[in-house]
Amino acid sequence: MKRISLILALVLLVGGVAGAVPYPYGVHEMETTGDLKEIHDAIVREHTMNVQAEDGSFYPWHELSNVKIETRMTIDARINRDADLQFWTPTEIEQNTQKLYADLLDDKITFLFMLFADSPGASAQKYLEMGTNTSGINRVVLEVDGEIYLPIGFEPLSVSDRMGLNYAYFPRYDGEKQIITTETKLARLWMISGTNRVFFDFSFDPYYGEIVETTPPVVIKPLHRWSGTGMKNTEMFEVSGSWRIRWNVSNELFTGSGLLQAFLNDSQGQMISLPINHLGEGSGETWIHNQSGKFYLEVLSSNCDWEIEIFSD
Repeated sequence: MKRISLILALVLLVGGVAGAVPYPYGVHEMETTGDLKEIHDAIVREHTMNVQAEDGSFYPWHELSNVKIETRMTIDARINRDADLQFWTPTEIEQNTQKLYADLLDDKITFLFMLFADSPGASAQKYLEMGTNTSGINRVVLEVDGEIYLPIGFEPLSVSDRMGLNYAYFPRYDGEKQIITTETKLARLWMISGTNRVFFDFSFDPYYGEIVETTPPVVIKPLHRWSGTGMKNTEMFEVSGSWRIRWNVSNELFTGSGLLQAFLNDSQGQMISLPINHLGEGSGETWIHNQSGKFYLEVLSSNCDWEIEIFSD
């Protein structure tokens, strides 16, 4: 009974409704006195959208599932509530505010997923966690006015057999262009598991005031990039000094079945090292030091899609 009451309380707290949310990067006036917890909760509700489905079926999730977008308002409201509760000093308020801006906003679009299982139980937990090898969620995609963007990371916060809380991070910028602007009509989050998919819609109130801008992150382009499935010998490439190999494994046939190996060979076909040897979905990076010359990669894989990139120091 206590568990049910807790879930109902959470739903009441974040129960979003269809409608526009405040522009994420605008400057908004906010009450700093009174019931700061209630002010925070009201702002959270304003920034939260409920799950929708194309065919009316939310399976394997429940219709209570929802997503909150993090904005300057949600962060400021959280800071005001916590500062009042914990008697923070002005220095602590400034430090914590800047940390949350940096973690959630400056170079990211951050969404907090609150997912409920259609049929709670141990087997349902995989549909409530994101970014893990055991996750049953195959793909999360952000569609902004028809353009598709992929996540740059996930952070599971709390997962049980009934409910899961996860952060999903997307890039704030596409090159030097901000992805969500004052002209954005619709940002739609897709969540896909097998042949099942649901979505969450965010539109934004018109905004004509001051916009808090940040410097777009420096994008380092790879010297070489390959992707595919199965086996492949890359073309010869030339590097010098210290350099790195970045790789990603996705869409494995079933959990734990994906395998990616890549042998680094010199121009004579002699093996230098095995910089990639990974089982399951995931990504990583390997540095190669003091190896200069011409090389190629001998890629072996099974039951997965893979992507490999070469970067200079």
